[in-house]
Amino acid sequence: MFDRPSTRFINHAYYYYYYYYVKIGESFRYLGRYFDYEMSNKQHQLDAKATLTDLLQQIDSLNIHPKSKLLIYQKYVFSKLSWHFTVADISKTWVIQNLDNTLISYVRNWLDLPISATISHLTLSKSKFGINLQLPSTKFLQCQTVLRNTLKSSPNDNIKSLWENTSSGSNIQYDIYQNTKQVLKAVHSANIQRIQHELSSQGAILSAVFKNSLP
Repeated sequence: MFDRPSTRFINHAYYYYYYYYVKIGESFRYLGRYFDYEMSNKQHQLDAKATLTDLLQQIDSLNIHPKSKLLIYQKYVFSKLSWHFTVADISKTWVIQNLDNTLISYVRNWLDLPISATISHLTLSKSKFGINLQLPSTKFLQCQTVLRNTLKSSPNDNIKSLWENTSSGSNIQYDIYQNTKQVLKAVHSANIQRIQHELSSQGAILSAVFKNSLP
């Protein structure tokens, strides 16, 4: 026969159950990583967007030069987003649509740019008439690159096997980079090619208009 559990044990078990259950549709956090029933990254996405919006609002409220606002953004904000960009399986498309667009709206306001103006040239270096503006999507690529390289170079064989088993699919776009500098170089190169293509297209359209229009 087992002894009847004491009242103290029952109360302790009830306390543990009451405070550690997860409601339907919600998630819990363990070692900084959110988990839910569907194994989604919804909470990381919500936290990342809320953090970025809150920090940009604080920077926007400062009575300082726009150049200083951009400097604070690049030096401080990314450190608050890096964790979500590293541990969560967020798509680059989501980052571009939600975080990049949020930042762009503030940058337009800081630099007094109209809604029709493009900011692609701002991501270029100063030698190419840019300001080295780094978008959240670029930082996301860097964080994922660091994560994948850490798995690949791990001394633990099981971790290496994890990298090998996940080296296909969406992870291919991160595994092609050896370090974060390569990510920046690739992003800058892609931006230059896109801008050159846009300028060439605009030049061709203007040439056709001037050539074929009536006096």
